Amino acid sequence: MSAVRLPLRLDVVPTDELNRLLATPSLWWEHRLGGGGWFLSREHRELLDVSAWPGFLAVADMIPAQRHQLWVSLLRAKHQIGAHRDQERGGAVRVHVPLVGAGVFEVGSTRRYTMKVGEFWAVDTVGRPHGARNDSEVDRVHLLVDVLPNDWLRRHVPWL
Repeated sequence: MSAVRLPLRLDVVPTDELNRLLATPSLWWEHRLGGGGWFLSREHRELLDVSAWPGFLAVADMIPAQRHQLWVSLLRAKHQIGAHRDQERGGAVRVHVPLVGAGVFEVGSTRRYTMKVGEFWAVDTVGRPHGARNDSEVDRVHLLVDVLPNDWLRRHVPWL
């Protein structure tokens, strides 16, 4: 298994913060694997004062595990993230929380996951080829939260 939906649900997306982030080009860096369509913003790098983003922090805090790092991933409409392998992240587990749009998360050539807005998904991508496609007309934005394993995660994430 490469991804598993967690028993959490986001009912209110922090839209004001998301719009503020989207309107601030200096807070994004373009990832080479996105071919001009994939942008990231990371805690302690582009989001230097993460306390200025209380809505994102509230979403991250819904995961009952210690946060290691918070990311926001923007995949433009009609773009894709090329296949790649993540490097070790210090034992942290990556959790995707779709905030806007849809898309397909692919692991290897056979596993595809459609993640819906408000769902929480743990993904196992360290050393595994994976990518994403956004075939829709709407940009896709995911909050990615790297969290440290604990008993709660071990109960819900089979590869821990």
